[in-house]
Amino acid sequence: MHTQKVAITIPKELEAMIDDISKKRGLSRSKFISMPGIKIIHDIDLNILFSYWPEHIPDFGDAVVAGVCKANKGSVVATFDKKFVGLLRRLDLIAIFY
Repeated sequence: MHTQKVAITIPKELEAMIDDISKKRGLSRSKFISMPGIKIIHDIDLNILFSYWPEHIPDFGDAVVAGVCKANKGSVVATFDKKFVGLLRRLDLIAIFY
């Protein structure tokens, strides 16, 4: 199975709401991305990216997501990957496991 990684920033106020909505209504990722307050990031700070990859985060795509999170203050990473959550938290980044 091939998956694509998408880096998004989520205002902290939406964190609890996403938790609640995902449990009650089962909204898709595309519904979350289209919600007000969600920002699609197209630029990457390469200095941050290469400070994480491959030493701290071996997967390049995961390192991109972590770099975008670090560069955009107040960002939260929502993921289904428990191992990735652990890596992010070790780097003092906010991560939520769904």
